[in-house]
Amino acid sequence: MLLNSGRTDEGETPDISFVTANLNGRDYLDVFLQSVKLQDFPGSLEVIVVDNGSTDESVAFLGRHHPYVHVIANDRNVGFAGAINQGARRARGRRVAFVNNDMRLAPDWVSSVTACLDEAGPDVVCAGSRILNWDGSLADFVAAELDFTGMGRQPGFHEPVPPSPAEPEQILFACGGALLIDREVFLDAGGFDEDYFAFFEDVDLGWRLWLLGHRVVLCSRAVAYHRHHATAGRLPMHEQRVLYERNAVYSLIKNYDDDSLARLLPGALLLVFKRLAFSSGIPREDLSLAPSPARPAPPASRPRYTLRGRAVRRANRLVRKLGALAPESWGLGSFRLISTDAYARAVAMDDVIAHLPQLMGKRQEIQGRRVRSDAEIFPLFGNALRPFDPTPEYAAAHRAVLESFGIDDYLRRLGAGG
Repeated sequence: MLLNSGRTDEGETPDISFVTANLNGRDYLDVFLQSVKLQDFPGSLEVIVVDNGSTDESVAFLGRHHPYVHVIANDRNVGFAGAINQGARRARGRRVAFVNNDMRLAPDWVSSVTACLDEAGPDVVCAGSRILNWDGSLADFVAAELDFTGMGRQPGFHEPVPPSPAEPEQILFACGGALLIDREVFLDAGGFDEDYFAFFEDVDLGWRLWLLGHRVVLCSRAVAYHRHHATAGRLPMHEQRVLYERNAVYSLIKNYDDDSLARLLPGALLLVFKRLAFSSGIPREDLSLAPSPARPAPPASRPRYTLRGRAVRRANRLVRKLGALAPESWGLGSFRLISTDAYARAVAMDDVIAHLPQLMGKRQEIQGRRVRSDAEIFPLFGNALRPFDPTPEYAAAHRAVLESFGIDDYLRRLGAGG
């Protein structure tokens, strides 16, 4: 069944197909789908919900209250990327709108984002939406930025909403939570990389589209409202950390050209392990015989150790005391507790190693189809040199990596220095 067409002919081709991934999102679906039904778009809309094994009766709810929705019911969670690809392959519209189930769309969202694509050049195939928080008071996604380590950012996040530009702006990637894209181009480009599962698959897609000769824009007059991380926030933080760290490196390996990969990947990997050490909660002095290098003093307003760090150190002291009383075979005397947030980064790098053959195969395919150079794409990164964490110790390590590998000079020369 199609919306806004006045017909229920299944043979009719919709103008736009909505594709939404759902995992236990029954409490959000009604508001989202009502906002789709209230669109002022004169054409026809198809709605596809791909359910990732929900246990909250989401599928039954859709059947009772929104029978026009095409439901693809998976028996397990195949991830955001996999679910969206399933829906895009099933979709019949020339264009597909990927919108999160925890969004509410302004009534002119479809007409606005469609007009942006219609008015742009033929190589503009994807238009992102401006995303605000639920009451519209703060920005969620109003700009895109990528640092050289592959970490995507949303400049202005949770800040007052900036003025809306009159014309669409070129961006490296559109937020996968609310965008419109040409369906054939999406599928031809490979869709979302399903190995990402979730997080940064939209960064990778946008980067890949530019490499393949397409363009991506932000349509600020199209507005969506977001219940921030209503679904993704259910993942434990350490699981999110694995995905963020791993997927960022995946993108570097696939999308940098040979020169950029050789120059930038070593520094990016070193900073992953700096973040691991920085978040471990284990004092460096406990594990090293060499004197610690000089470190910047922490700001006076910030405690020297975080509450989590103090808790980990106290637990370590308890373990060492137990080890002193225990038989040597227990091995407790040399045991140290490490935060799951830190160990998640080690798991992420282990995943990268395990997937290297597949990654290199994907890299070969992407680089073989490349029509734009890194020099043409780097200006879209924004400030690629901004440190992931602004705290003095991490920022100092970040600066050391930039200077030692000549990364700052390289990126500034190619327009990505910010």
